[in-house]
Amino acid sequence: MTIEEDIEALLDRQQGMSLIPSWDKGFLLAGDYRFQAKPEGGELVSDQFAIKILVPATFPSQLPTFWEVGSRIPKKANWHINIKTDCSICLGGGLSLRLVARKHPSLTSYFENTLVPYLYAVCLRERHGGSFIFSELSHGEEGLIEEVRDLLVLPSDRAAVAVIRLLSMKKRVANKILCPCGCRERFGICQLQGKLYNFRSLETRKFYKGYLQHMRK
Repeated sequence: MTIEEDIEALLDRQQGMSLIPSWDKGFLLAGDYRFQAKPEGGELVSDQFAIKILVPATFPSQLPTFWEVGSRIPKKANWHINIKTDCSICLGGGLSLRLVARKHPSLTSYFENTLVPYLYAVCLRERHGGSFIFSELSHGEEGLIEEVRDLLVLPSDRAAVAVIRLLSMKKRVANKILCPCGCRERFGICQLQGKLYNFRSLETRKFYKGYLQHMRK
């Protein structure tokens, strides 16, 4: 399926949204995004939000950016809004979202597994107050470290940084280094090496070098 066909399929399901002109590289969608969600054991929520979405022409290799434009969601960090940059919605860590895109490479499916859970959590917070129902990463470099640590079940923040450093290296070089998991074996013969297979194929070494620069040294 081409990206144009993917967008057409999405708009067929989301009649309140449309394609609008954009100076950016990619496709800009805007309008009312409607959804209905009821997780197992959770409340039923049926609602809609005014959303703007920039879809890169290279999706799923590059990920969409979302904005809530109806002034319903407060422009605050504790509502998962990137207030220090472009006020887009923060739907999770970069690596986690890339894994979702690999598993759900259509726009409709990707949105249902990223945007919809966020909007569902917003609705519940509006109804009941309190914090978001899902676990939350810290902001900035701490959040990057927590994401890697939790995804790979690593023993420490230092190990998480070391893993990204390994992913930024050539495989034959990384395999000779002592594994950061604490097993006292070379990375090349540790079980962690197998766990990192998906991550090594997920992005380039250049991406991980840039990711590493934003993590705490």
